[in-house]
Amino acid sequence: CYVFILFFCHSCEACFMGVYQCPYPSVGTTNRLSQIRLVPDGEEVSYFSDRISSLSPKFVEIYNQAEKAEQWGLSEICGMGYRKALEFLVKDFAILMSPESEETIKTKQLSPCINDCIDNKRIKALAKASAWIGNDETHYTRKHESYTTDDLKSFITAMVTFIDSELAFMDAEQLLRK
Repeated sequence: CYVFILFFCHSCEACFMGVYQCPYPSVGTTNRLSQIRLVPDGEEVSYFSDRISSLSPKFVEIYNQAEKAEQWGLSEICGMGYRKALEFLVKDFAILMSPESEETIKTKQLSPCINDCIDNKRIKALAKASAWIGNDETHYTRKHESYTTDDLKSFITAMVTFIDSELAFMDAEQLLRK
């Protein structure tokens, strides 16, 4: 049997629930509860700069949902969420760089989009590696067994840094042209 207990944290003033398992009661025995988990098991999500949030609000939304899924122990589906977030970020960045190709970019598969529409070699390499790992998260067999969701997140984080840097550089160039 399971026991659900609602708790209140006086420090952060938030409620959370403890999930416990206990054996069915029997006469003459002391029954002990075994904690299974706390719900929610963390709700912190990554912060993204205003430039990234403006460029690709869907990326931020999807990435944060994938993080929440991971925090809730949904390890078999969070990788797919990170992969989807990656696609939005790559395509939104590609559209920013080539607005005349927006409709083509939207309909391209992710890999051709990376190869054809991303010129920055660091962003391209990180996007391609992230896509490979992300694809492993969606398929029955993995091609890159030694890489995990943690590597996927690390590559996406690095890519976000380079894109954010590129956006800041574009802002600086615009200022210098005035």
